[in-house]
Order: sequence, then C-alpha cells, then structure tokens
Amino acid sequence: MSWQVKTKQALIDTMADAIVGALLEAGYPEADAARLCWSIVYFILGLTQEQQTPPDKPRGRFTELLETGAYPSLAKVGVDLMLDDSFDARFDFGIARLLHMSGAAGREET
Repeated sequence: MSWQVKTKQALIDTMADAIVGALLEAGYPEADAARLCWSIVYFILGLTQEQQTPPDKPRGRFTELLETGAYPSLAKVGVDLMLDDSFDARFDFGIARLLHMSGAAGREET
C-alpha cells in the first residue's frame, strides 16, 4: 500500500481502509467492520474536539451544577471522574468498549 497521499479525501479513504482492514483481519464480519469503523472515527473526532476546546472554568460550573441537587447521577460519579479523568484514559476506555461491544470476532454477519 502506498502512503503517498495527495488529497485530504485520499487520506480519509486510506485511513478508513486501514481501520476496516485491521478489523477484518481481526475476524470481524464485514458489516461489523464497516459500522465499527464509523463508530471509531466519530468517537475520535468527538474526543479530539473536546480536548481542543475545553470550556472556561469547567470545575466551578460543574460544582455549582452538582450543588443544585438536580443531577444526582453526576454527583455520584463526581468531579474526579467527570472532569479530571485524562483524555488518554477516556480514549483507552472508549476504544476498548467499542471493540468489546461489537462482539467477539468471528460472529456470524448481521
């Protein structure tokens, strides 16, 4: 495979082909590989956007939100997990869950 890319679209196509190829090689059925490719791309785009555009003073706003008592589930997990968890930890968790949720490689195609 040539990695000489001439356009942005060619780069996207090359990356999608690499992701789908790796998933197929790992034993995922064709439909799962295609859908999982999109899920991975969307997950990465969203996490990247969040990392590059952090809100102003998220801790203060989040603490105020919790103090209202209107968000008991967020209060239960707390500031440490919602705000202080590293982007690397979020990424590792998310990718692992996406791959795991797609089922064991080698399932029958859906």
